[in-house]
Amino acid sequence: MKKIFIISSLLLVFIGVYVGWSSISEMSEKVVEYIDDPDRPPGIVGEFDEAEYIARREEFIALLRGIDPTRPADPESRNRAVNMMDEQANNLAKFKPANEALLQTWTELGPNPIPNGQTQTTVTPVSGRVTWIEIDPTDPNKVYVGTAQGGLYRSLDGGANWTPIFDNAQTLAISTMTLDAANDRLWVGTGEANGSADSFAGVGLYRIENVSTAATLVGPINPVRNYNDASNNPQSVPVFNGRSISKILIVPGDPSTLLVGTAGGVIGIAAMPR
Repeated sequence: MKKIFIISSLLLVFIGVYVGWSSISEMSEKVVEYIDDPDRPPGIVGEFDEAEYIARREEFIALLRGIDPTRPADPESRNRAVNMMDEQANNLAKFKPANEALLQTWTELGPNPIPNGQTQTTVTPVSGRVTWIEIDPTDPNKVYVGTAQGGLYRSLDGGANWTPIFDNAQTLAISTMTLDAANDRLWVGTGEANGSADSFAGVGLYRIENVSTAATLVGPINPVRNYNDASNNPQSVPVFNGRSISKILIVPGDPSTLLVGTAGGVIGIAAMPR
């Protein structure tokens, strides 16, 4: 690696002499710019419009997330799509197949790694991201695991067996959890707050009552915030729309009061929503 750096530096010096860089200090700046600039794509030599490149890169990442820069974002569109899908599923459930016994022959094989999931640099099975692990401090056999876009799983036997308990939520993107073991309650934050290209915003906060038994899902909890914007126009917007929850804290001695951190701020919720 050191040899490559020295060769690259000498090469840049020769280039500098050729293009007429005026001083050693300017050459040094160019060496740092060409070698250490994290925003310079590999293989790019010479001058290039870095601002234009970064802007186009951000547009590409937005497209990967399904955001069309030519159309205004509608945070409620996903909720409408989920509700429509649930309605369609309920309508299909009314029609029984000719041979209902055929539906009983399925065997779950997962969760397992995805074969050939990584192919860019090497071919290998991969699994999705685990974003949070919560262990019951009163019983270490009770474990709750959240995933990037695969929901939430519970184990009551120290990890030997797992049960999905979040499949009926409006999103399966899990960011954080906080267990209220004394009340057998799990608070779940949705969306991923790290902001990578394949991370998605959530739909707010969920509460799972009797999490170690029936696991009753309550939510999404997404209180409305009323305020005036920069142009003094009144706004009434759910606070978690388009955001990801990064941290949930329960006020000691008051399990009905939470502090919720998001990728865009900190919001306190006094009096637990019902």
